[in-house]
Amino acid sequence: MEIERTIAVDVPAAKLWAAVADPHSWPEWTDSMEQVELHGPLAPGTTATVKQPKFRAAKWTIDEVDEGTAFVWSSSAGGVKSVGGHYVKPVDDSHSELRLTFTQTGLLAGPMGVLFGKTFARYVDMELNGLKRSAESA
Repeated sequence: MEIERTIAVDVPAAKLWAAVADPHSWPEWTDSMEQVELHGPLAPGTTATVKQPKFRAAKWTIDEVDEGTAFVWSSSAGGVKSVGGHYVKPVDDSHSELRLTFTQTGLLAGPMGVLFGKTFARYVDMELNGLKRSAESA
């Protein structure tokens, strides 16, 4: 299963990145997150505990960070590997673009997509729009 969403944001990329790079604040602006606890800096190898409605808390590990432009994290459980990507692209001095990706692979990825695909897509949409609102209102 693959989900990808992109949205224009009316702030400079640095301001958008500040919202993206602060996962523990995400529950303040999206109902798709109940809790995000980052266990260290936003850096490769750092883990996070993420609790979302309808799902058990999951352990995510930051796989890569490109400061100011992207971070990718992943979680593995029950035969499924989930990967979430967060990408910030400058458009000009006062506008940027946000792209979020969510993929699942593994033996049970197909059944998970059938059971929860609409929920996953809705959560990605909620996060995309919440990040936009958070960055534009800051």
